[in-house]
Amino acid sequence: GVGKTTLAKHFFNMKKSYYPKSCFLPDIKDGSLTSLQRKLLKDLARIDGPIDSVDEGKAMLIEHLKKVNAFDTGKEMPTKHVESSKFLIVLDEVDHQDQVYALLPVTDKGILTLPPSSLILITSRDMEVLTRSGVQKPSIYKLTGLSEERSRELFCSHAFCQPHPLSGFEPLVDQFLEVCSGLPLSLKVFGGLLCRNTDKSYWKKQVKKLRKTLHKDIQKSLQVSYDALEEEEQQIFLDIACFFIGKNRDTAIRVWDASGWDGLLVFQSLLSKCLVEMDIDETESPSHNIYVIRMHDHLRDMGRDL
Repeated sequence: GVGKTTLAKHFFNMKKSYYPKSCFLPDIKDGSLTSLQRKLLKDLARIDGPIDSVDEGKAMLIEHLKKVNAFDTGKEMPTKHVESSKFLIVLDEVDHQDQVYALLPVTDKGILTLPPSSLILITSRDMEVLTRSGVQKPSIYKLTGLSEERSRELFCSHAFCQPHPLSGFEPLVDQFLEVCSGLPLSLKVFGGLLCRNTDKSYWKKQVKKLRKTLHKDIQKSLQVSYDALEEEEQQIFLDIACFFIGKNRDTAIRVWDASGWDGLLVFQSLLSKCLVEMDIDETESPSHNIYVIRMHDHLRDMGRDL
């Protein structure tokens, strides 16, 4: 919940225009490696087709990507060619080195099959996964929580729709900042839980619950926000956690509508409470936006445990 994925997405969106080819692979630890290999080939080599095994995918990546790698041929390439072939790749939420080896394969000479001017960003909760994957320690950056000032701005923007507390709420805000410990996910979710609620007794009740759980188990603390949802919101939240992460938002809404729920209204409510997120999938249909449902893995795990 420290914001690795959010920062990686922001970095990718900010830098991708500087790279002729780019690919963002989200939530790798829960994805199919062959599907991820297929997306890499589609985004970087404009090749789309079925992949039957991880080894087949690795061979295809080596075959098609080494063509633009100057070091694979042992020949010097003009600077202009190297610049025009460089890639930006983000591997998000890696939890085993085999995932890195499958998506960034090396040739039989041990050479990485990417142009030397490419940039690769990998996020992981486990530093050992990175070092075992060949990432040098000077290239590893450990994220820390937000400063008190930034924590207050983020929390208040969700609780009050402004970057500072309402008059008289300063002590209560400080209590929430203390238990959230600078974690962006907690600040957003609990700020959303309290959004536009000016009942101080409710605030005190919620912060008391959080003090009992947050430092012990973040999933249990996040359940406080789930418990405060309406029944229909809870049902759709659980549906998303179990079935609809990575799926088309409009398809999910049609399923909920067919079940007698107001799918769009409830989804928008969960979105405003920071319990779900949306991405635009540009690869599926460049002509119009396809919205894909996302959920932070702490929230997903909490939902599945319920």
